Amino acid sequence: MDTVKYNMVSCTLFYCSFNIFKYKYCYICKYDR
Repeated sequence: MDTVKYNMVSCTLFYCSFNIFKYKYCYICKYDR
């Protein structure tokens, strides 16, 4: 998993990104500290 993206994106609710195949990836942003 790309844990780096979690830090770059605002960890408020959840991060969603669209894949090349137009698939919506949504996962809860967890604080790993």
